[in-house]
Amino acid sequence: MAKRPKTLETVRIAVELLRRIPRSGRIDASTLHRQLAEMGIERNIKSIQVLLNQLSEEFPDIERDTTNKPYGYRWKPGSVGISLPTLSAQEALLLRLAQQQLVHLLPAGLLGSMDGFFSRARAVLGPGTKATLEREWLDKVRVVSTTQPLIPPKIDPEVFEETSRALFGNLLLDLVYRNADGEETTTQVKPLGLAQMGPRLYLVCRFRKYKDNRILALHRSNRPGNPSCDGVISRSGPSDGVIDPGCHAPAVLAAARGRPSSRRTDHAR
Repeated sequence: MAKRPKTLETVRIAVELLRRIPRSGRIDASTLHRQLAEMGIERNIKSIQVLLNQLSEEFPDIERDTTNKPYGYRWKPGSVGISLPTLSAQEALLLRLAQQQLVHLLPAGLLGSMDGFFSRARAVLGPGTKATLEREWLDKVRVVSTTQPLIPPKIDPEVFEETSRALFGNLLLDLVYRNADGEETTTQVKPLGLAQMGPRLYLVCRFRKYKDNRILALHRSNRPGNPSCDGVISRSGPSDGVIDPGCHAPAVLAAARGRPSSRRTDHAR
């Protein structure tokens, strides 16, 4: 294979760095250096640091955290990051519907990293654009509950963020949980899944040192601890059946009504 010109190779590395800078959390030069090496791109760490500094100066939306070393980089909240293709009206419509329906079914960090795309989708479908039919479609469809509409209980954003992060990373989670009787308990659980029933969100989990699954109403959880790597949940295969609707529906319904079920659902030990 012919060797790439130096300028073209530098452009390629710059594009790869821009693609890997996250929208939530931060990434440092060492991590990026390792990721590039895994792709077969060999550069010394110093050149990666220099290029990152140049990119952060060239792109105002790149935030460089110089509080501690190594410096961390991320895209500022609301920025679209690097997005070479233009978002079409159809893609914008898909993103808007996905944002409405998946807000509690995606990890909070992942959803936050999509903020730039969601903002762009709103702009593409905004008043004065040519996407008239796609914009009108949003007012033509609704998800209607088969039961009486209920006001969704308020879920602490921090609780949802830490819970979804623990679930996504297969980590243990410390929670202060208030059961249906108003009793508060500090407990550590292994998150296994999230189940949405109507306006309520439930955490399927397993209390540490126990083998049976429990279901906790997420709006009764507060003051979460940071997900812990201590006792990472082992996953040797798919988790089919962990949140099987047929298996857990009675327990979820019991939790929704605020009373214990045969699975002792909704009560912290």
